[in-house]
Amino acid sequence: MANNKITFNPDTGVAYGVNLVINQGADFRSSFHITQENSGDFDLSDYTLKGKLKKSVSIGSSSGGVTNFTTGITSATEGKFALTLTDTVTSTLKPGRYHFDLNAQISTGSTVYKMASGSVIVEGGLDIS
Repeated sequence: MANNKITFNPDTGVAYGVNLVINQGADFRSSFHITQENSGDFDLSDYTLKGKLKKSVSIGSSSGGVTNFTTGITSATEGKFALTLTDTVTSTLKPGRYHFDLNAQISTGSTVYKMASGSVIVEGGLDIS
């Protein structure tokens, strides 16, 4: 499980860069702690989060479908949440490089902010079942 601390300011429009590693065929969970630029916790109480994973669009990669992360806010007032994928979902991912985006939307509005984005490496493994 990875723990990521990122800074988020919706006014800047800049996504925080985060890289993730997913082991094919295993449960995936990455925890996040969002802070404001002044280092205080970012309150997620009024936000809905969505994370998506897509095969990289870089040269030499093939296109692929979009996989949705399950996003679970674990403490809204402390700015804590997790992205997860089940082993069933990760077993369908081919090893290689992917890209992910994490968006935050104010629950009462239509404005969507890109909170974080980055590369994801899906590592293949031995089938030990």
